[in-house]
Amino acid sequence: MIYLLFGLLLWWALDQYIDPSEAEQASTAKKDLFQAWGFIMAGVAGVVGIYFTWQNLRQTQESTQDTLRLTAQGQNTDRFTRAIEQLGATDDKKTTPKLEIRLGGIYALAQIASDSSEEYHWPVTAVLAAYIRQHAPRKEEGLRSKEDRPHLSRRLPDVQTILNVLGRRARYYGHGERIRIDLGYTGLWGAHVNPGAHFEGVYFDGAILENVSLAEAQLEGASFEKAKLNGANLEGANLREANFKEADLSDADLSGADLTNANVTKEQLDMVRSLEGTIMPDGLTHH
Repeated sequence: MIYLLFGLLLWWALDQYIDPSEAEQASTAKKDLFQAWGFIMAGVAGVVGIYFTWQNLRQTQESTQDTLRLTAQGQNTDRFTRAIEQLGATDDKKTTPKLEIRLGGIYALAQIASDSSEEYHWPVTAVLAAYIRQHAPRKEEGLRSKEDRPHLSRRLPDVQTILNVLGRRARYYGHGERIRIDLGYTGLWGAHVNPGAHFEGVYFDGAILENVSLAEAQLEGASFEKAKLNGANLEGANLREANFKEADLSDADLSGADLTNANVTKEQLDMVRSLEGTIMPDGLTHH
C-alpha cells in the first residue's frame, strides 16, 4: 500500500514539470516521464525487496543461533547429569566404588566446565569440592607413623585426581570466581599438586596436610587455620596474605616461598625445615 501511494505521489510530482502548452512536446515529455517513473519505481522495489530479504535472513540467523544455544544448553545439562551419576558409581552390591567410572565422571565434569564457559564452572567446582569433603574427611589416621600414611594418589586416587582438576581450572578466586572453595577439615595427607596449581583463597582450615606437596602452588589468600602442615613441601609457593593461625608448620619446607603479609608467627616459622630465600611477612627476604 505504501509502495503504491509513493508511486502515485512520484507520478504527480514529475507531472508538474511538463508544460501542457506544447502538445507535441508534452507527449514526448509524457513518454520520458513514464520511463523515468518506471525506472524509479523499479529501483525502489528492488531496494525494498533487498531490505525485506535482509530482515528475513537476520531473523533466520537469530532463530538458528537461539536454537543452537538451547540445544547446547540441553546437551550440557544431560552431560552434567550423567557425569554426576558417574561420581556415585558402585559395584552391583552397592558397596565398592567403581573407580574407573568415577574417574571418567571427574574428567567429564572438568570438560563440561571448560566447554560451557562460565555457566557450569562454579557448579562443577562446588560438586568436586563437596566430593572431596565427603570422601576424604579429616581422620586421626593422618597422625600415625609414615608407614601408615600412604600418599593420597594410592589411598584415594579419585580425590587426588579432583585436586589436579581443580588446580588446572581456568577461573579461580579473584579471577572469575567470587566464592572460595571449601576444603576445610579434610584428610589430604600425602597429596601432590602440580606446580602453578590454582588454590587462591581456598579454605584448608582444620585440614590434615601432612607431607603434601604444594610446591610453587598459587595459594594467595588461602586459609590454613588450625591445619596440620607438618612435613609439607611449600617450596616456592605463593602464600601472600595466607592465614596460618594456629597451624602446625613443623618440618615444613618454605624455601623460596612468598609470605608477604601472611598471618604467621615467629614461633611457627622457627619450626619449619627451611626458610632459605623465603620472602617474609614484612617483605624482606630471609637469608
